[in-house]
Amino acid sequence: MSILGVAFLAGLQCGIWKNREELLELRQTDKIFKPNEESRLSYQYALHQWKRAMERFKNWY
Repeated sequence: MSILGVAFLAGLQCGIWKNREELLELRQTDKIFKPNEESRLSYQYALHQWKRAMERFKNWY
C-alpha cells in the first residue's frame, strides 16, 4: 500500500471523504510509463544475478 493509499483510507475513516467515488475523482494521471523491451532484458539479467547473490547470503546471519 502506498502512502497516498494510507492517507485516503485515513480520510475515509475520519469522514473527510464520504465514499470511494469521491476518492476516485481525486485521481490524476500526469504521466504513463511504458516498459522498454531492451532495458527489460538487461534488468532481467541483473535481477537474476542479484537473486543468486541473495540466495548465497541468506544463511550468513
